[in-house]
Amino acid sequence: MTTSGSIDFSVSRDQLIESALKHIMLLKDGDSPSATQLSEAAVLLNMLVKAKMADGMPLWALKTGYILPQTGVSQIDIGATGDHATLSYVQTTTSAAAVLGASTIVVTSATGFANGYYIGIVLSDNTIQWTTINGAPSGTTITLTAVLTGAVSSGAVVYCYQTKMQRPLRIIDAYRLDQIGNTRAPINIITYQQYRSLGNHTSASIPNQIYYDPQLTDGTASIYPRFSDGQYVLEVRFHRPFEDFDAAADTPDFPQEYYLAIMVGLASLLAPKNGLPLQERQTLLKEADYYWQQALSYGTEEGSFSIQPASHWRR
Repeated sequence: MTTSGSIDFSVSRDQLIESALKHIMLLKDGDSPSATQLSEAAVLLNMLVKAKMADGMPLWALKTGYILPQTGVSQIDIGATGDHATLSYVQTTTSAAAVLGASTIVVTSATGFANGYYIGIVLSDNTIQWTTINGAPSGTTITLTAVLTGAVSSGAVVYCYQTKMQRPLRIIDAYRLDQIGNTRAPINIITYQQYRSLGNHTSASIPNQIYYDPQLTDGTASIYPRFSDGQYVLEVRFHRPFEDFDAAADTPDFPQEYYLAIMVGLASLLAPKNGLPLQERQTLLKEADYYWQQALSYGTEEGSFSIQPASHWRR
């Protein structure tokens, strides 16, 4: 017996819809959905996918992102139109001092720097100026879109990234990265009430707590204390949104083990409008839930679990 050797099976949006319609016998073998059936089912398919974002945090939907230092603010918006948070960044230092009003800086390495990228420079007073790169670097010389608002010392930290990260649904882990000492430390994820009960929200020091509000377009990360300089970056592990089905050929933003669950889930949503008897719809709903729970169970994290007596325990 010879296997295919292939593991790249996938389905498109319209194939999911066609399979769902056939699953509830609204299409016969060989028939194709009408334009109306496709458009109406596509809306339900997207609604289904968005509803499933409330079902926890499968490993494949977790991402790591970085909140880059920004001085003078306690709340940082995260999203496509937000502040400076990204999935990846590069860091370097200046190799020469620069004066107030200068339009260029010289860095030790320009690898990863490109025209239009965001750039953050730690000024001599420890504040951070964010602007963009104007034109391709010339060797290690970077031209800035906005001139420097303060002097820059040699050896100052410089950050650069291309794209702002998408809005997290929730942040589940957070760490503080010391860019100078190359150390990592966990920080507390707190509730809104805990954040409001803290002291002066404008105090600046080493961040050690974060409260996250997902909002609708850009989420808001409230950091305490706020950044005092450019030495630290916050690394966050977050649950990202599932991508939309926008076009007929779009494939699922899910692993293969979810395809059947999505198709049957869509079939259960299409059933009431198309006149399936209540008993059959109830059976279909149970089937959809079964396949979804099977898929979810595969996306949990593996790890050791240990139990030990509390340190104060005595015989």
